[in-house]
Amino acid sequence: QLKIRDVHLRYEDDQSFGNQESKQIFSFGMTIDSLSLQSSDDHWIPRFVYGGDSKMAYKLLELTNLGFYWDTNSEVYSNKTISELADQMLSSISKREHEYILSPVSATACVKRNLNESPLRSRSTPRITCDLKLESFPLTLSDSQYHQMLRWNKEYDRLEKARHHRKWRPHCSVKSNPNDWWQYAIQVHVDKINKKYVGRNWSFVIQRARDIVKYVKIYKEHLKHPATVTTECKSHKLVVEQELNFEELRCIREIAMEQVSKELILGKNEKDSITDSTSTPTSPSIIHDSVIDSFNEQGTSPIQSGEGVLQRWFSCLEWLVLPARGHNFWSQ
Repeated sequence: QLKIRDVHLRYEDDQSFGNQESKQIFSFGMTIDSLSLQSSDDHWIPRFVYGGDSKMAYKLLELTNLGFYWDTNSEVYSNKTISELADQMLSSISKREHEYILSPVSATACVKRNLNESPLRSRSTPRITCDLKLESFPLTLSDSQYHQMLRWNKEYDRLEKARHHRKWRPHCSVKSNPNDWWQYAIQVHVDKINKKYVGRNWSFVIQRARDIVKYVKIYKEHLKHPATVTTECKSHKLVVEQELNFEELRCIREIAMEQVSKELILGKNEKDSITDSTSTPTSPSIIHDSVIDSFNEQGTSPIQSGEGVLQRWFSCLEWLVLPARGHNFWSQ
């Protein structure tokens, strides 16, 4: 059985609307008084039921006071201590002082599942039957809530665009140092142009490919033996991570992790083969065949597996270093 009580999920924002002098704080979230899921008998009385030869399973789901709110003029909770925050979150559930989009509702669901292992041939015999009993479902949306949602969505899109250029963003205000902000605006556009045209230079492509290959080797060593990575390798790793974005780094690291995983599997199989050879003399060809068999159990041979890795490797390199062919990450 599962029982959950006093659930409160909350998002609050004091940055999107208004200015430093007059901030407009809003919040939205979900509250639940209790949620329980229990086994029951065929009369929907909660109790432990031993499976045995029974062909049906019964579950009783009870939901109490589920609500969604959007407060257009909210109080800030984030500046409180952990204990104060917990008390405030719990007390706000019972007070019902929010601007609810969905006012608290309760529901009961009786779920019946057919445990027959054979396929059900009749359309009139469902695998799962659910009887849902729901009270009134009051939905309300005010003009102020609706307009705040639209403004917040636009602000979120703006923040998503600004995220790509945050590393150059000045830490001062526009009024205090307008020159830095002009330099920031110029740098953003110049960087787009540079990446677009530098990426089409073959010397850049070759150097980027070398950096990626070296990064993969360093990252593999970082995964297997992090204490043995040299200072020079750490510096190269840091430089590459500063030049590439998240998606590019994820692609390269996936290649490194896949290679490490295959090397560990191959090393384990070779170790097992050598251990077996100490008790029974085995020729090198048999050891090689055992490694081949271990790959065949997974449905691929070493050659096929290598082709897959190489194919993904070269497609990744093309994706990263050939922006002129349609994958132009440096122009974003």
